[in-house]
Amino acid sequence: MTPSITPSPHTWTLRLKHNRSTILLHVDPLQNLHSVRAELLKAVRATNPSGSFHGHTIPQHESDILLARAVDSNDLTLGWESLEKGEEELELVEDRKGKGKASAVQASKDKMTDCPQGMGLKDGGVLAFKFRTGDDEARERGDEFEAEDELAGENLVGNEAAEDWDVVVPSMEETYGDVESGEGMEALPSKS
Repeated sequence: MTPSITPSPHTWTLRLKHNRSTILLHVDPLQNLHSVRAELLKAVRATNPSGSFHGHTIPQHESDILLARAVDSNDLTLGWESLEKGEEELELVEDRKGKGKASAVQASKDKMTDCPQGMGLKDGGVLAFKFRTGDDEARERGDEFEAEDELAGENLVGNEAAEDWDVVVPSMEETYGDVESGEGMEALPSKS
């Protein structure tokens, strides 16, 4: 396992969400995503010794954790876009480098895209995570999904089914109660 990051003025805090749970991780902005996944897996295992997290079996390897960033960081209800696509592009570049000599500048640029800062994240950024399942593997292979999946709530983007990320974003009413009826008013600061 990778060593934990010791918080410093230069480390970032990432919020990793699944269902109603949020896990805070301290990361280096240039830390590769593989080690971020390893830290996340370590945190999930430490807090769920039963081996199950929200009804999903916790995987044995960090490569079975998928990450996604918010389409709009100000409105998490708009959905998530997978970071795996960016990593696949990085692997293609690495494959091309193996067939010929790449410049040192290009190699450092490619390495920069496999880190939180290179993926366009910021300190306090929000990521969704889920565990790889058979459906995810079939989607990666390009297998066809049955019409039942579309009826079960899969969002369609063009001809491709959008990935389903289990993130519950509480509404204002759930967070503060019904403000109009006075319920939950103790949670709001008073204007004195």
